[in-house]
Amino acid sequence: MEPIILTNGIFGSNTYIIESKNQCAIIDCGNKPQNIKRIIDSRGLEPKYIILTHGHADHIFYAGRIKDATGAPVCL
Repeated sequence: MEPIILTNGIFGSNTYIIESKNQCAIIDCGNKPQNIKRIIDSRGLEPKYIILTHGHADHIFYAGRIKDATGAPVCL
């Protein structure tokens, strides 16, 4: 399983999408929600979790908007 890595998010942080079958987890939310949504939609993935590795702004900045866009619960 290779993660999908989105770079150049806020403060240069990374967002990771880990997929398994038709589901995925989104790890850290420093990248714009529309970028994340475009990728998960293009792969037909259902986000099950949004996982935040820690509470720094560059990792949580878009968590609320991504939660609203996907319906996945946020885990910190």
